[in-house]
Amino acid sequence: MRIWLVLLLLPLAACDARDPLDTPANAPAPAETGAATDMAPTPRPVRIGEAGPNFAACATRGTVVNTGGEPLLPVRTAPFANGAQVGNGLAEGSRLIVCTQTIDQRWMGVIVPPADAPESDCGVGVRVSSPRAYEGPCVAGWVNTAFVRSSAR
Repeated sequence: MRIWLVLLLLPLAACDARDPLDTPANAPAPAETGAATDMAPTPRPVRIGEAGPNFAACATRGTVVNTGGEPLLPVRTAPFANGAQVGNGLAEGSRLIVCTQTIDQRWMGVIVPPADAPESDCGVGVRVSSPRAYEGPCVAGWVNTAFVRSSAR
């Protein structure tokens, strides 16, 4: 008899007049908390060695061309237009080392040699045993493919 009583009252126990999604009357609106911020992409390191262990870690050079009316081509921390900018950007004619591309080929993962040594290989002219994130001495980031002309080393 008790089991029938429990089974009969169980559906009623699940009913509650309160809406759990309601917020208290004194709760601040999301804009007041400061929690709402613009979402920026997570930094994505440039990977080297993607061609395999029999090739240089990054085997392609590139030159910045036609910066789209802007004085400098921004280097970004992630392959997105709203990625944080690394450094001041690259002027037309700047040399860089291309290591990788995004699947849609809109962005290149590049390494930027120092201005006083534009032919430096920044440590990626050698073979590496497996693909990994670049951790060398030069600036690394992502640039829009439309503004880079690739060339062989």
